[in-house]
Amino acid sequence: MKFLIKIIAIYLLLILYLYIPSSFENNVQNIKEQVSIVFNSNNHVCTALSVSGYMKGHSHGLPTEPKVSNLNHNHCIINGIYLNMMGLWVINIRSGNEILKEIKFNVH
Repeated sequence: MKFLIKIIAIYLLLILYLYIPSSFENNVQNIKEQVSIVFNSNNHVCTALSVSGYMKGHSHGLPTEPKVSNLNHNHCIINGIYLNMMGLWVINIRSGNEILKEIKFNVH
């Protein structure tokens, strides 16, 4: 009986190996959206602002460290935001401990 169970287990593993595409894992890991955000600086120095983000319902933040720079006199741009999973993402723009803006993205 134990021998038969081992044969069935090996057979099932072989079926899984043959029918699940080898690129499946890479496709899941490569779901990635690059986002740049432009916003009004409201007289803040763009380079003094910080950006943080997280996935709603998960316990992790952004996989990158976005940078804020000057776009023009009244606007800042954030580059380097990668949303690497599907779901709801929340991005916070801060000046010190104060949240200046909260932006939500739903990646499908």
